[in-house]
Amino acid sequence: MEGMSSLLVAQKLGQVGKELVGEGESYQFGLLIAAAAAYVTSAWWIVVAYPAAATSPLSSTLLGVALTAFIFLTCIGFVMRRTNVIESAGLALFLAYNVWLCGFDQSSSWNAAAA
Repeated sequence: MEGMSSLLVAQKLGQVGKELVGEGESYQFGLLIAAAAAYVTSAWWIVVAYPAAATSPLSSTLLGVALTAFIFLTCIGFVMRRTNVIESAGLALFLAYNVWLCGFDQSSSWNAAAA
């Protein structure tokens, strides 16, 4: 359910972005800067979270497959003009969040009830 809702949020952001681009160049420039910041943030987050998430050869292979599939599908979407940069940046952030969750250790998190 979380993945489906994230996809719907990314699509809605892309639709709103398309509408705002029609308003003027200032919106277009701002959205381009925001998408670039989202790409850079997601790439940084993946690099930082990768060592904790890739604890076995299988998990590192699956993370590589997920990243490759994201890049491949994004390129196909751009070529076919079925997606835009805003949707792709949102999905990159969602992918980075999931990579971080793969390495998240619940036993090391702080428990407020125990304190």
